[in-house]
Amino acid sequence: MSEVKKPPRLQRQGLLFSSRKRKRSPSPANEPTIPHNPQSPEKKTIKTSILILSDTHGHSALPSQLPENLHLDAVIHCGDLSQCGEIEDYKRTLDLLKAIPASIKLVIPGNHDLSLDPAFPTHSSPTFTTTEREDLYAQALELWTSPSVREAGIILLDPGFQTFTLSNGANLRIYTTPYTPCPPTVSTSECAFGHPSSHDIYNPPGSGIWYSTPSGTPQTLILDDKRGRVDVLISHGPPRYRLDRTEEGENVGCKNIWRAVRRCRPRVHAFGHVHAGNGVDRVRWKEEGEECLPRDDDIDDGIEEVKKVDGRIAEGGVRLVEAKGIRKGKETLFVNAALMGDEVLERTPWVVEIELERAKVK
Repeated sequence: MSEVKKPPRLQRQGLLFSSRKRKRSPSPANEPTIPHNPQSPEKKTIKTSILILSDTHGHSALPSQLPENLHLDAVIHCGDLSQCGEIEDYKRTLDLLKAIPASIKLVIPGNHDLSLDPAFPTHSSPTFTTTEREDLYAQALELWTSPSVREAGIILLDPGFQTFTLSNGANLRIYTTPYTPCPPTVSTSECAFGHPSSHDIYNPPGSGIWYSTPSGTPQTLILDDKRGRVDVLISHGPPRYRLDRTEEGENVGCKNIWRAVRRCRPRVHAFGHVHAGNGVDRVRWKEEGEECLPRDDDIDDGIEEVKKVDGRIAEGGVRLVEAKGIRKGKETLFVNAALMGDEVLERTPWVVEIELERAKVK
């Protein structure tokens, strides 16, 4: 569960190449040399800046004003848009998102966003009747999918794989999951998008850890053909052993999503949930053939090297991280973007600069 204290209101329960060298025809002596233009249409990738944040819990403004000269191509919010799913909290979060200068803002819910969980109407609650839960879910969904929200570029994402063509001409390939495993002592009805921690919704049978029960659906499963083909994996909660340590020193991340990340190796994994874990790690994976998937995962399994990334503090309220050198299928940048501190937003949002493939012109 997230670390924010439960407020008294709205109480919860619980392409092939020939190897033969070809001779080039000599160029005419008078043929001019055309200098390489890194921004020419022939360039296959485009520099893209993505602001990543999470766990704003109904606040209407970021901790600090963004720099006026900050250029953003996309925003990603990794969930916990509210305290407990209140409509007024969502409205304040929408105000926060609308104030960020980017043409597209991709959003997933978190475990606190009860009224955005399709299962919410069926949860038992001493606070609401079934009809009241149905109405609150309908109101929340209507708000987040309203024309004014869509016009602001804000998109509430369904779980699974999607590709977006950004305004800069780049393709952003993502996988999203709002699901968070619940500890054995917590009922799945006490948190949004909760599921038993023993249920593996990400890995196909035979590729997960031995003691988890395969429970994936076509939406949630991450198959082997996705390896190196995901730009940003967006989850609410962290993977086990990566920026998932609580203030008490306990690693509470999900082992099943850690196994899935090891398998598919996204370029960036963005998440939140554990407020004390805010930070960035750069992981270099072992080469093909050097790693094998054990029956269980330990903290350094499959990893060649881990580097803590501090980023560069820009003038204003962001911390910049250059991920242009992140190699597909070789490295992953892990970003815990939780902003919540001691009941207030006090951490600096992360801006990740990454090279994305240029979208094909149809």
